[in-house]
Amino acid sequence: MKTGYFKSKRISLLVLTVLMTAYGFLCMTKYCFSSAMVFIVDEGYMTKFETGMISAVFWAVYAVIQLFGGALADKFRPEKQLAISLFGSGVINLAIYFCYDNYVLTMVLWSLNAILQFSGWPASFKIISSMVHESHREAGTVIISIMTPAGVLASYMVAALVARWQQNFIISSIGSFLLMIAWLITAKSTSRFLCTDQILPTKKAPQKNDAAPQTGLLKLALSSGLVFFLVLNLLRSFITQIQTLIPIMINESYEGVDPVFATVLSFVVLFCNTLGPILANRLAHVFKNEMLTAALLFSLSIPLSFMTLLLGSINYWFIIAATALIVLCASANGYFTMTLASMAFAKWGKDGTVAGITNAAAAFGIVGASAILTLIADKLGWIATLITIVSLVVCGAVLGFIGTPIWKKFKNHT
Repeated sequence: MKTGYFKSKRISLLVLTVLMTAYGFLCMTKYCFSSAMVFIVDEGYMTKFETGMISAVFWAVYAVIQLFGGALADKFRPEKQLAISLFGSGVINLAIYFCYDNYVLTMVLWSLNAILQFSGWPASFKIISSMVHESHREAGTVIISIMTPAGVLASYMVAALVARWQQNFIISSIGSFLLMIAWLITAKSTSRFLCTDQILPTKKAPQKNDAAPQTGLLKLALSSGLVFFLVLNLLRSFITQIQTLIPIMINESYEGVDPVFATVLSFVVLFCNTLGPILANRLAHVFKNEMLTAALLFSLSIPLSFMTLLLGSINYWFIIAATALIVLCASANGYFTMTLASMAFAKWGKDGTVAGITNAAAAFGIVGASAILTLIADKLGWIATLITIVSLVVCGAVLGFIGTPIWKKFKNHT
């Protein structure tokens, strides 16, 4: 499909603003159940393992559907696909409000939500990388990378601050419907300003006419070492999910810390998660090899991850601080292993597809974290859970350094 773009900076800025608001809210709705887990477990509706399984199934379905969503974003109108995801989010969150205490029904509905989120990220990324004005694209990639962690933070804040935590689902539902309407109106009213003569280049993604001849995705993936980015993205996503377990972990490891205060404490970690893309954008101007930068970020997390093994032996603020910095590095890693890695394939018209694939890898990381970390916590305790995090951080650093020369060679020859 030939993609149009906006020549007008004013129109482009309007589209980008509404897009980021809608996508950011969509990210918040995806974490409604995760933010409710500590309350669901504390009030006896489900066990840690059951809530973990619901999250795991959601992200497993989400990961698979992203592979299709990425391809669809390159072939069909991404604006309409985003609207479908917003509508689906509104319907499912409303339904969950009435059945959060039913394990099987909640799992089925939350899995359906994952299917309806098929193109939230790929469609939004496609619009930013190919449709908004060239001068807005770098800022757009940073902002969209912030939206996921910001959405997580917003979801936990709403769950902790509303009168009843269940109201988080109602707020998410209403907001999704309203933003779907706002997005459809914006997309419809600005469509006449789209130019379709050519696709403007970005600094990270040269114009197609300046690129090498059309090449298949498999060949590009093999020559670039894309598999390393996928594994690193999976690992950093897995590691980041320790943030969703912070309220339960602190609540169970320190006496006198109730679920609400434990959730408030987790805001520190969640806030650092939102800062990751900003840090990464600055690092991207210093280090030109995305794979090397990812490896360095994993390396910085190694001593911090060992510090978390002192859980229960030192003040919980030290655990919060160490975890926050680990999540900061992991979040910054996402900017390199997802956003910039995907943009590198834009000159072959594969940016939407690669964005879907990298997002699928991230989702599989969440699947592993949701199922494995909660199971380990249930059966072996929190120290064993944190030892798992240490192992993954070390693996990420090693794999990043191995993949660095392959990615460097690919960028030099393209």
